[in-house]
Amino acid sequence: MKEAIEKTRGSVLAAAAKDAADLRAGAREELRRELANVLSEEEAKLKARLAAAEAALAELSRRALSQARREGRLQVLQTRNQAIAEIFERARGEILALPAEKYRDVLRRWLAACDPDAGGEVLPAARDREILRGLVEEMNVARPSSSRLALSVRDAPGATGFILKTETYEINRSLEDWLAEKKRDLAPRLFQELCDASAPQSSRNNLRRADARNPIMPQRH
Repeated sequence: MKEAIEKTRGSVLAAAAKDAADLRAGAREELRRELANVLSEEEAKLKARLAAAEAALAELSRRALSQARREGRLQVLQTRNQAIAEIFERARGEILALPAEKYRDVLRRWLAACDPDAGGEVLPAARDREILRGLVEEMNVARPSSSRLALSVRDAPGATGFILKTETYEINRSLEDWLAEKKRDLAPRLFQELCDASAPQSSRNNLRRADARNPIMPQRH
């Protein structure tokens, strides 16, 4: 009887030990699965944060690059615009430095080009008054009294040249205005030549398309 009891007790203890071992194994497996799930979720969150950070960095880089390109492009345009302005400023200096007879010929051609049939009043720039006095006298020799030019006692406001006033119109012919007209006529071609001279062949077509959308405007001096 005693042996049977001990045997039963041993079987119970063995079963209990087995149940406890199974329970511990199940708990460990459940804990492993829970930990794996947590790690998987955290890894997914980390990947999402990394992807968001990379996207933000890429956007910042794109904006910085775009800004740098715009600033660089603007600098190129400003440099070329300045180069064109310097070309015309040099031309102005060269004309003003002409020998007296050649400068007089420039004024003579300007006055002849706007010579009115009905005469008119010539307002000379102060520096050119004596030159224009002689030119008016020369032109009046071949003109009837009804269409003669008259030299005004007033000065034109410009630094050079003259203003011709008639009954129907007024012409401002100064070196500054003449250069401004030439700049409007020549600046697009000069600008393109500067583009061709400074840009590599691969980028010239893009520059031309961009320049066509942003034409250079003449600067007055």
